[in-house]
This record gives sequence, C-alpha cells and structure tokens, in this order.
Amino acid sequence: MVGNCDIEFDPAKALGCTETVLQLNPDAVVFPNWQESAAEASMALYNEARVPVVNMDVFHPNAIFFGADNFTSGAISGINAGLYAKDQWDCKDVWILLGENLTAGKAPDLRLVGFQQGIQAVCGVPAERVVRIPVDGSTEQGLQATLDWLTGNPDALHPLAASLDDVVTVPMSRALEQAGRDGIASGQGGELNAIERIYEGPVEQTKFLGTAAYFPEFYGDFAVAVLIDILEGKAVPQEVHISHVYLDRDNIADFYTTDGVLIGDLPS
Repeated sequence: MVGNCDIEFDPAKALGCTETVLQLNPDAVVFPNWQESAAEASMALYNEARVPVVNMDVFHPNAIFFGADNFTSGAISGINAGLYAKDQWDCKDVWILLGENLTAGKAPDLRLVGFQQGIQAVCGVPAERVVRIPVDGSTEQGLQATLDWLTGNPDALHPLAASLDDVVTVPMSRALEQAGRDGIASGQGGELNAIERIYEGPVEQTKFLGTAAYFPEFYGDFAVAVLIDILEGKAVPQEVHISHVYLDRDNIADFYTTDGVLIGDLPS
C-alpha cells in the first residue's frame, strides 16, 4: 500500500496524518513531514504502535533520517561563494548576508550555519560582517528585506547572500542586481527558480552564482529502498544522506534542462 498526506506544513495535519495512517496497520511508513514542531508528537504515536519510520530532511526522534545533509548543503554553497569572492575581490570587503526565517526550525538553519562557515573557511570574514535579516519565506519579502538592508548599508561592498532555500535566495540575488551591488547570492536547494536563474544570464548580470542541489526527484525511490531494508531486517544507519552537487553555469546542462527537467541519473 502506498499513500501520501498533504500536511501543508501544518503540525495539526501532520498529527492527523499519523493517526489516519496507523488506523491502516502499516508494517512501516515513509513520513515526509517538514514541520519540526510536529515531529515529537507524531513519532510518539508511531513508537507506541511499534511502526518503523523513515522521515525526510527534518530530524524525527527514533526515525531513520533520509535526505539532505543540511550543514553540508550550506557549506558547499558557502565554499563556492567564498572562492568566487576570493577570485573577484581577494576576499576584501566581503559581508555574509543570511536571510533567516525564524519559523523554519533548527534543521534548515544548519544550512545558514554551513554557508557562513564555508565562506569563512575561504575568506575568514569576521563576525561583525555576518548579518542575519528576517525573512518570512516569501519571494516578495525576501526581495524587499534584502533591498532595505542594502540601502541602509552602502559600505557593505561585497555581500554574499543566502537563505534557507532558493525561494528566497533567488530574490536576494535580484535585490543585489537592482541595487547594482558587487555581491552574489548562492543557493542551497536546487529548486526550479534557481535553475531558471542560472540559465537567465551570467553571474555579473544576475548576481546568482549557483545552488547546491540534492535532487529531491529521487527521494521517493531512495526512501522506499531504505524502508524495504528495514522490513528485511538489514542494518540501516540512523541517517542516510543523498548526494549533493553544486550547480552552476559550467555543469547545469549536465543535470537539468532550461525548464527544470532532470537529465539522467543521480550522481554517485
């Protein structure tokens, strides 16, 4: 039996989904809940029913974690941003601009931590040049919040920007473009708007360097494979991470078409 609950990032719906699934007496469950606040209560029900669970991208107690390594995703993006800054400006006057969604939870925030540390590993940006600006996860607000910060900080010559996902990071690049600022945004979601932005033009024009992709198109295949291993009594690690690749203008055509259709298989 295969099913899916559309829980719309709603904790109550996540708990309701759990209750509905357990009424069907499953042997095991793939539980793709991205609302961190629902994790503990939902898993308490699965644990009580002694049903093994594979979850995706957000840690759930006593479940097998499958998906992106959030810190690694951010670090890959940050290292590439830092290398660009080193090549273009010798890391001078570099700022780290982080779009922070306070409602997203701890797991996605690891991407921002990784992004910051990746840049600092290359450029050594001091703490006073690391800035978090609040964003609500929307395209419009991500654009406006970044524009407001850039307007208020004209001496921040080379901002390196990112948010938790490309929904906001791409608008941050548009803000840099509109402000005429010599900085860039670097994503960590491999989402459609990032792929389109890469194809849109050169870095100098778009202010968007690239994105760390982790290929969610394969999540179902791999999560079910992990679930089958559990049911067959095979040893399964507590965390199973999918491959990460940094997509930019040099390699985007090897992975995605201009309209975001995946080409080929997941890289090993």
